[in-house]
Amino acid sequence: MMNETADGRAKVTAGGGRGVLRSMVRRFAAALPPRRVVVRIAAVLTLVSSSFSGPATAVAAGPVIPEPQTRLLVGGPASDGEGTYSLGLDIVLPDGWHTYWRHPGDTGLPPTIEAVESGNLESLAVAFPAPQRYDDGFSTSIVYHGRVVLPLDVAADDPGTPVHLVLDVLYGYCKDVCVPASARFEVDLRPDMAADPAAAGEIAAARALVPVPEAASDGALRVTAFEPAGEEDGRPVRRVVVEAPAGAAVDLFAEGPQGWSLPLPRPVAGDPTSSRHVFLLTIDGLPRHADPAGATIRLTAVAGGRAIEAERRLD
Repeated sequence: MMNETADGRAKVTAGGGRGVLRSMVRRFAAALPPRRVVVRIAAVLTLVSSSFSGPATAVAAGPVIPEPQTRLLVGGPASDGEGTYSLGLDIVLPDGWHTYWRHPGDTGLPPTIEAVESGNLESLAVAFPAPQRYDDGFSTSIVYHGRVVLPLDVAADDPGTPVHLVLDVLYGYCKDVCVPASARFEVDLRPDMAADPAAAGEIAAARALVPVPEAASDGALRVTAFEPAGEEDGRPVRRVVVEAPAGAAVDLFAEGPQGWSLPLPRPVAGDPTSSRHVFLLTIDGLPRHADPAGATIRLTAVAGGRAIEAERRLD
């Protein structure tokens, strides 16, 4: 529940929610793509909820696992007076550990954020800063190292009434082993609550790292080709060309419709100082009997401090 400090800012505490979190793990494990090698977490770990400013705890058999710190940043209400609020999920990882993007790649547990027990909640939107490719020698994942803040946009069903926000969070983090962490947060968001400038600043900094839609970008980073390039083991391949400022390190990630688990696009060797970067994307990891024709592929291109999202159809 939310208490109130002398200056009117939100103070959040967390706990409980084990039933919801176990349900989230079970649903995730049941939905794992059969071709991906992912640790089946539910059978070997007990999930324990974290406190607001304390660790998100996972208990596992074997060596002691260092714990991440998980906080809910409450920036406050938006200035539009429409019952929207700016928050951030702040995850600080132990040294050498990483956590996962919304599409984890070959392995990993992507973050799941649910608000099913909330009141007066119209919508909850989660934004993801640009991630990194990580190859551990056995598989390639899409990750964050060190710390990540996921911006959250909350909208009230009735803008004049407080939102009682209850968040159940589950995410995986890995080094030599992979384990899940869980947290539960409760906070009352009121239209007249004071903003927290420090929290708002951290959320804004994270939001600046979120890829922008292709149409809203300045054009310095763009996807200029998405075309057939033969087959690999009977699977269609697409050739993707990304134009970026010369000398920038460029990477590309791809996502399909719900239930798809596309592999990472493979970079084609070329001149590292060139502005033109080529990737090959194999259309694999689809649900059984799924027809790729006409499906929309979401491409995330990253180059230095720039990142865009572009959509292309499989025609």
